Amino acid sequence: MKRRWKLMLVCSIPALGFSGLAVAALVTFVADGPTAEFWFPTKDSDSTMSAWGASLAYALVAALTFEIARSVSKSADRTGPSNGEDPPADAR
Repeated sequence: MKRRWKLMLVCSIPALGFSGLAVAALVTFVADGPTAEFWFPTKDSDSTMSAWGASLAYALVAALTFEIARSVSKSADRTGPSNGEDPPADAR
């Protein structure tokens, strides 16, 4: 169980970053109105897009990354105890 939570925390770090970017884009949109622009990384790295679109895109990526972290950490419990951990009490 400990391994699952550790893996979940580590895998969630990028999702937390994307969540922060989504909030920053939303704040930009609210503060500057519908014509607000927000930096969005592209091939040229100098592109901007509308703040509401950037907020939605970052929120979508954050949600997907959280789901990937959850599903990856779920499989950590099935692999057995790691080195130094005791097996679960209900193991047969």
